[in-house]
Amino acid sequence: MITIAPAAPEHHAALHAIAAATLGPDYLQAHAWHNTHVALAGADCTGFVQYHLLPQGQLYTALPHLPPRPTFAKATAALLHNIAVAPAWQRQGVGLRLVQHAVQACRAQGATLLLAEAWQHGTPPRTNVGTVLTAAGFLPCGTAPHYWRSACDAGQFECPARTTECACSAVFYYKEWP
Repeated sequence: MITIAPAAPEHHAALHAIAAATLGPDYLQAHAWHNTHVALAGADCTGFVQYHLLPQGQLYTALPHLPPRPTFAKATAALLHNIAVAPAWQRQGVGLRLVQHAVQACRAQGATLLLAEAWQHGTPPRTNVGTVLTAAGFLPCGTAPHYWRSACDAGQFECPARTTECACSAVFYYKEWP
């Protein structure tokens, strides 16, 4: 049975290992642990989700590549940062449970819009969490080519798909409610 709980210091080593296996080496060093929730099978971490509410009017500052939409500018927005599930637990509903938990938590904190960035690469292009986000009721709303290039070039993290130059894009997904 999977339970979702706030991340605690004793989970950090497992979360770094999950992130390294799914998002790339040292990926989490640039991210804070605020609003991080873990999926637990007993005492074992099977995945995590990170999110935060954006200050009113700061959506396009936080996500300058996001295509404009009339309802977005007035929304109380939250951003889903990372969704990661340990490889042995993928395709078992853990990611969906984490996303559903984040939606509920953001709504409880007053958000009327939740956005997520999904990493996309390959031919044909595919996203890492697009299926999970769609299953949770999110809709795609735009793509930003080479979205993480500057962070990757600066050595903030190592993209697992990078060759000589950045070939990854971000697909933005959103879910809004009244």
